[in-house]
Amino acid sequence: MRPLALLLKAVAPVFGIVGVLHLALGVGADVWLGARLPAEALNDATLDSQNRFYGVAFSLYGVLLYLCATDLRKYATVLRCVLWVFFTAGLARLVSIAAHGLPPQPVLALLVTELALPPLLHLWLSKVLAQANPSSRLASDGVHRPLMPQSDPNVPMFDLFVGNDLVAHLYDPRREEMFWWSYRIAPVSEEADLILHDEATWKEVRFTIRDRGRALGRGPEAPTFNGGDYETFAGGDFVVYCRRETDRLSFRSLGPIDQ
Repeated sequence: MRPLALLLKAVAPVFGIVGVLHLALGVGADVWLGARLPAEALNDATLDSQNRFYGVAFSLYGVLLYLCATDLRKYATVLRCVLWVFFTAGLARLVSIAAHGLPPQPVLALLVTELALPPLLHLWLSKVLAQANPSSRLASDGVHRPLMPQSDPNVPMFDLFVGNDLVAHLYDPRREEMFWWSYRIAPVSEEADLILHDEATWKEVRFTIRDRGRALGRGPEAPTFNGGDYETFAGGDFVVYCRRETDRLSFRSLGPIDQ
């Protein structure tokens, strides 16, 4: 999921920039796109007010894209809505073309992106969701439904230690990419919560992960995974986690162990 999330985060600021341009230039922003407007139109208070309002409102696309990128699974429905509304807005340009003819080339370039990108991103989203949960099928309504029983999301899979102190349990495993699994991180105390949301804990690889099932006696010993061993380490999303924008973290090579 990471490539798609990174792309969405990279694109999101573009919408904010467009909003700022419309806020600063008003109707003049449309002149940059090739609009031929008389001086009376450029100075019309109503057109100027509407242009600045809709321009800033356009930046909401960027806010939603960034939000969805923080947890694609959680916000998949929101992202699909954003994409299809954006696509529909592109279709609205066809109404203008039918009524008034072709616009300048910059607007045609926008039309192409508005009609092409949403379907492509929707397909990409569906693909990564399917890969993240291979034991599911994509129903006709676009919802992934399990084909086999899933692990109980309320049963912890691993324990997370910093030093010798237990600070969290790892719940609800989800496969994000080939070697990456994400888990819901549940701190055991308020003090542990502060430790977990300190970026240094992840940057300096202070943590150790232990298989909870075997630690509880369901095996000969409790396998221990240090952040530097077995390539078990937190992905770049720990920054988002430390900002409390998500309660999940991704770990490389830390798939669920049969308990």
